[in-house]
Amino acid sequence: MTSVPKPLKFLSPHVDGLKARYEQLSAGSESKLMLADILSVLCTTIAVREGARDALTYRLQVLTDTGTSITSTVAHLLQPWLTLGQSKLQSWDLGEESTVSS
Repeated sequence: MTSVPKPLKFLSPHVDGLKARYEQLSAGSESKLMLADILSVLCTTIAVREGARDALTYRLQVLTDTGTSITSTVAHLLQPWLTLGQSKLQSWDLGEESTVSS
């Protein structure tokens, strides 16, 4: 965990307690959404347990409760890759050397 920011390292032992607190909060409350947001990031930094998809579960909770379209979120995440792909296609159309190795 050397590349994980220190606050996330310090919170890692408390994930189960934070999850329990999340379940106690009232549905749709701002506190519950903020804790879901924190848990989604925190769960990406801890060791994955068998069958656990906690990071995705909490992220989807935030997206659906705030009315954010999951499609627009995925499109936003893919935008850099789409831009890279378009620039590669343009360079190939111009007959430039490809730097992509297979």
